[in-house]
Amino acid sequence: MTLYSYTTAEQVAGLRNGDPLFTKVTTDSGDRGYLFDILAAVAKRGSAAAALLEGPRYEKGRFAWPFLAGTRISPEDYGDEIIAMTLKPEAIVAYVGAEHGDISFIDSTGSRLTDDEALAIPERIGAVFFFNGEAIFSGTVGSGCYGATTNRAVAYREFYLGNIDMVAEWSLGTQAIVDRLRDEAADLRGLVADLDCTGMVGPSCADIVDAWVLHRDKRVDCILASLAFASESGYPVARLGTLADELEALVFTPNPFVGAGAGSSQP
Repeated sequence: MTLYSYTTAEQVAGLRNGDPLFTKVTTDSGDRGYLFDILAAVAKRGSAAAALLEGPRYEKGRFAWPFLAGTRISPEDYGDEIIAMTLKPEAIVAYVGAEHGDISFIDSTGSRLTDDEALAIPERIGAVFFFNGEAIFSGTVGSGCYGATTNRAVAYREFYLGNIDMVAEWSLGTQAIVDRLRDEAADLRGLVADLDCTGMVGPSCADIVDAWVLHRDKRVDCILASLAFASESGYPVARLGTLADELEALVFTPNPFVGAGAGSSQP
């Protein structure tokens, strides 16, 4: 699995000069992120799995997502530089749900591991998938997200990578990243051309979340499924066109730098 993380030019310069990939203990806002608030709360209730994931073993890492467009529609600005990170085939992914604090583990084949099995091999836990759906509600008048607007997405998903030994390779400035930017921009433009440019994609938070979990085949649902954030009213079709422009504006002249695990090398 390859995941992408937006970052700043300053951090990229540091990586090219030999800084380790995982150094940050807190987010840019100064905390560890809501994922770790949930894990700390669940750990206090006696969960050994939460205590491990929240503890020092994985305290340095990066948040990431499988699609470049998916986090570009975001309440936060992460930067315009892109890091691609590929997990090793043997990496285990932990799932954490914010609403109930549930935790589970799966391997690369999609098979579920018991907590005891996963905790016996913590060196293989390569990522945490976090789903914050606390704001989603369903009632007699429909479904939506509490407190959400088209400019503030309060239901979201993210990956957290905190084990450098489960990263097979990470890279900057590669042709593969350029190709991914162009491919995702082309997909967005193709969707926009098929839709009413004055309409909304969604059109609600619940519809977007449904696309996340129901794995529909329609083109619009595939685009929605790639998004990391959901908002109350969905997203204007025109915003997807702007998003395509933003991705194309990030295209660069390749200057590859590739790192493997805890070390790095420049080809």
